[in-house]
Amino acid sequence: MTTTERLVETVKRLPEPLALELLDFAEYLEGKYTIKADEEYSNAKQHALSMIESGFDLGGKGITDRDALHER
Repeated sequence: MTTTERLVETVKRLPEPLALELLDFAEYLEGKYTIKADEEYSNAKQHALSMIESGFDLGGKGITDRDALHER
């Protein structure tokens, strides 16, 4: 039996107030980890943009214009 199946069976046996409490907790966890993933993506995106804007280094010399990028 999978974890999801076990969880469903357990929830079916709970009284409604406890099932609502479990649902509230599950939604809290979902939101917590969704926010964390969104923050990590945002940080990585910001880092990449700052590297691009500063003309990041590709093998010893910074690239500051489009033509120079295509010449490499």
